[in-house]
Amino acid sequence: MHRAHLIFGHLTKPSVCAQSCAAVSYSRTDSSPQAEEDVVVVAARRTPIARAKNGFYQHITADELLSSVFTAILKDANLPPSLVGDVCLGNVWLPGSGCLLARLSQIKSGMPVSVPCSSVNRQCSSGLQACMNIASAIQSGIIDIGIGAGIEMMSGMQASVEEVMHTINPTTLEHKDAMNCLTPMGITSENVADQFGISREKQDWLSEQSHAK
Repeated sequence: MHRAHLIFGHLTKPSVCAQSCAAVSYSRTDSSPQAEEDVVVVAARRTPIARAKNGFYQHITADELLSSVFTAILKDANLPPSLVGDVCLGNVWLPGSGCLLARLSQIKSGMPVSVPCSSVNRQCSSGLQACMNIASAIQSGIIDIGIGAGIEMMSGMQASVEEVMHTINPTTLEHKDAMNCLTPMGITSENVADQFGISREKQDWLSEQSHAK
């Protein structure tokens, strides 16, 4: 949570609740009090969220959502697409962690094929990890400008936990911690809230703060 506050604390524009989101970052070179090697978020966009399967986006593909976000932040930052040093997309459910989706959306938004991209899956922190990867690349001097993004489209889920069970070796059932990896996210969130004493009021407050950005 602290990492999220550090990254999104840079944002100055309000935006709406996210299903697909992206942020463009670059290294600071002005004369502000922060160090020159600081990484700063200069533009961010989100799409509205909708129900899975039969919601507002039921006839809209994931690449259409993501490419529209990429296009918007390039425009917001007044950034020539060719200057983007790297794109990293966080995703959990799509095949290959959304790697093909990232590339398709990147090219559709006007970025040339010479701009590299990658995808990362760190479960619920995938989008945040993508932003961290881009920030780290900027801090280390590998790139000057990058885009960190995240998207989830539950309508595109490839398999349920029950279906996954058929692909796992029976010996895995003997390892409690390994089997815990199959706990549904809804149950996991309840367990985490109980373990760390996160009340519903705190969760609602965080949700409200997120919607206000």
